[in-house]
Amino acid sequence: MAEAALAGLKVVDLTDERGIYGAKLLADLGAQVVRPEPTGGDPLRSRGPFTADQQSLYYAYFGTSRQSFVVDVNDAQNVEQLRTLISHADIVLHCDKHWAAECLPEFDDERQIVIDITSFGADGPWAGYLAPDLVAGALAGAVATTGHVDTPPLKNFGELNFMVVGSYIAVAALSALRAQREQGVTQTVALSAHECITSCLEQVYMMYWYYEVMLRPDEQVLPRRGSTHWSNAFTVMNGKDGSIMITPIPDTDLQLAWLAEEDAHGDLFEPQYQE
Repeated sequence: MAEAALAGLKVVDLTDERGIYGAKLLADLGAQVVRPEPTGGDPLRSRGPFTADQQSLYYAYFGTSRQSFVVDVNDAQNVEQLRTLISHADIVLHCDKHWAAECLPEFDDERQIVIDITSFGADGPWAGYLAPDLVAGALAGAVATTGHVDTPPLKNFGELNFMVVGSYIAVAALSALRAQREQGVTQTVALSAHECITSCLEQVYMMYWYYEVMLRPDEQVLPRRGSTHWSNAFTVMNGKDGSIMITPIPDTDLQLAWLAEEDAHGDLFEPQYQE
């Protein structure tokens, strides 16, 4: 059996809901990930939905492949165990305002990879603020693209905004690990949830930058319409149990082959299809 990609890598998971998905991705790739919990239990274990015996399905998914141990921040021996664990880690994933913040040691910048996650960056006017998934998505622009022209914005299923952040965390950790192994450079990477979410809206910027070329009457404003893609290459159709959005795959050869198979290629020469 092949060895897991990150086998032997030691990771300490000091994240909240903003970063737990990033830790999951590293754990599922084979890293040895340890997640300390406070004496009252991990706060994320109280998130629903729950099984019949009140086990959190949220935590069952996001907490996979991890070890955990309880830390009493008022117990000096417990605190020392936590510091020792962190000192031996290859990678530390850390969200600001973590419950153990006051007893965390200084991270070893020369040896450890540290992924430092905040809501809005380490400095600036919003540095002290936290944002739940819905607020983070609204302020970063993701929520504004949902819904349709005549509907209010919609909340995406689950916490997709923070799953975007978690994906960036995993990419940052793997990139820093490669730099360390190939170039001998150890990095502390600062990630802002706000910037991670916004960077996934690159297609929205087409409306903003090229609104004159695209002859948009509403200029730089992106109307809600069920899709964020700048090409508008989609349509929403009614289905048996709701609606479905249909988007074509832009592969001209495949499309021409399909038209030929259907004996519909003659349509290409019709004047109404010339544009």
